[in-house]
Amino acid sequence: MTTTTAAAMTIVGLWRYPVKSMAAEPLPRAHLDPGGIRGDRAWALRDQTRDVIADARALPVLLNLTARFPVPPGPGELSPPVRINAPGAAPVSSTDSDVHRGLSEMIGRPVTLWPRLPAEQTAHYRRRPPADGDWDRYLREFFDVETAADAPDLSALPPEVAKYTTIPGTYFDAYPLHLITDRTLRTLGVLAGHDTPADVRRFRPNLLVNVPGDAPDPFPEHQWIGRRLRIGTVLLEVTAATPRCVMISHPVADSPRDRHLLRTVHTKAAHNAGVYARIVRPGTVQRGDTLTVHDAPPGPT
Repeated sequence: MTTTTAAAMTIVGLWRYPVKSMAAEPLPRAHLDPGGIRGDRAWALRDQTRDVIADARALPVLLNLTARFPVPPGPGELSPPVRINAPGAAPVSSTDSDVHRGLSEMIGRPVTLWPRLPAEQTAHYRRRPPADGDWDRYLREFFDVETAADAPDLSALPPEVAKYTTIPGTYFDAYPLHLITDRTLRTLGVLAGHDTPADVRRFRPNLLVNVPGDAPDPFPEHQWIGRRLRIGTVLLEVTAATPRCVMISHPVADSPRDRHLLRTVHTKAAHNAGVYARIVRPGTVQRGDTLTVHDAPPGPT
């Protein structure tokens, strides 16, 4: 395996999201299983009105709810008990007998809380068509573009994304791990006319990678697609760029709504910011670890 970068890059941020679309849980270290960071997207809400897995694209309020595991997830635990908090509301636990009512009151919409279900239960994961059947409008609103033709190219993503809200058996949009570099955040901040880098919370990565200041590429992780990343004994394969939708425009914590940021990603970064990856060799990573990029070996893995 041949290295393709000599510059030292490091992990400076590490997060998981115990409930899909809720706020990140910062971690000093994390174990990466073949299915992603242990405990990541372990649960999801189901919008009972729309009969679909809920996300912050349609319910931005989710971005400011926090979820934590009272006991850290162990090996093989897909959906351990979780506790959810919202500003000004009583906490709700997945073990509460009235958990669905409590969450519905917290969010202001009928919802239910679901663990991961087997991939064979495809009805749970299926993407619902818009009520009026207008897929063109759906795409325009999903990506906040003027016409459906302006939407990102999704051909590099798994084909399941066309039929399912998340990949069956998981609550991941496409792949089990998402990375972004601080260089990309700085570039987007400049291009969007801000005095500071784009807020990493809007992009919801698992890993934030520090790239040395003299690196030439404004979006360096896009050069990693098809290559492998080594972090200690952990080995990742970068699978695709991450297309961006209206979700990065929503207010999050103390950051206000910012449609201009999304338009900047669409026009200056070919709709993409960050990359997806899969785990080739599991193990533990922590903040401060060095990351190196390598050519992938030929043939199947």
